[in-house]
Amino acid sequence: MVDADFTTFELLWRAQPGFNLVDPTWGLILPAQFIKYESETATAFGIGAFWQNAIKNGRLSTFMNWTELKLHYYLSSSGSVFKVKNAYRLQADALKPFSKKFYIKYGLGLSSYQYDPSAPKEDMQIELNGRSEEHTSELQSHWYISYAVF
Repeated sequence: MVDADFTTFELLWRAQPGFNLVDPTWGLILPAQFIKYESETATAFGIGAFWQNAIKNGRLSTFMNWTELKLHYYLSSSGSVFKVKNAYRLQADALKPFSKKFYIKYGLGLSSYQYDPSAPKEDMQIELNGRSEEHTSELQSHWYISYAVF
């Protein structure tokens, strides 16, 4: 088993005008993922999509007010020792705002990575995630670290 650290940066384009967690929307994502294994690193680049929607059911709104679904597909990467040949990541999150600037985000993710040189495709990874985020402006950057075990 190998421990690898993943840090993801996303540039989002909204298809509908509005504010985050105020107006439902969908859009495109340009993700970059920084992967660190022991002392070696690689950077993967891809394309993706997201969908955010408000929960209108009274029973579910106790646990969440918004849902967010994201799909990333990584096309290529750079790295000196190892490279990501291709990968995907599907993530479903629920969001519960506690104020206009603070909310809790929790969910489930699935991912699969294939590395070069000539490494076999890794088994699908299932992850649970949870984090809290605070936004101080509409120009937002989402930064988080995910851990996976191979």
